[in-house]
Amino acid sequence: RAGFLPHAADPQTWQASDSAVVPESVDVIFVGDARHNMGHLPSSRERVELVEAVARAGLDLAIWGRGWEKLEDGYRARALQRGLTLLPAARVADAYRAAKVVLNAHHAQMREGPNMRAFEIPAAGAFQLSDYKARMDELFTVGEEIAVYRGPEDLVERLREHLADADGRRAISAAGRQRVLRDHTYQIRMRQLVERALEA
Repeated sequence: RAGFLPHAADPQTWQASDSAVVPESVDVIFVGDARHNMGHLPSSRERVELVEAVARAGLDLAIWGRGWEKLEDGYRARALQRGLTLLPAARVADAYRAAKVVLNAHHAQMREGPNMRAFEIPAAGAFQLSDYKARMDELFTVGEEIAVYRGPEDLVERLREHLADADGRRAISAAGRQRVLRDHTYQIRMRQLVERALEA
């Protein structure tokens, strides 16, 4: 029998490390590629448009990943000043914690379920603002353990709202981390997998 088994996070991987925080505190950070190599899927232009919307709003933005030559010239030049490159995995959690808001934007193939980043960001103790996915409500209490947006225009509005509310960000970050540690680690997923196999 087939069933939905969500992604998860490894708490040890996402705990604080001894490496330097990258590279300074910023309002918004996005860690991920602008591209994908799955030709049958829609263009990744949507993700680029989201990042451009943040830059166009004048918010302090850092981008780490590949393929961001898709950005319009002015935004690309600004992003290059912050380090438009692939961030080594060992420093991703530090980068998350260095930002007030970590932006999560799913690829087109993630139709209903959240990606790995949805679990890794809170596991790192960082504040996540993610595009909404239908099955998020099964995994998090939206608005308390994860913050969401619905499209580019809503993204900028939600960013301004959360950037102005440091206490709210801290509360959501703490609650999200506790939810991941309680319900969404790989150890828990393996237990769920075995239990479902025994039920079959």
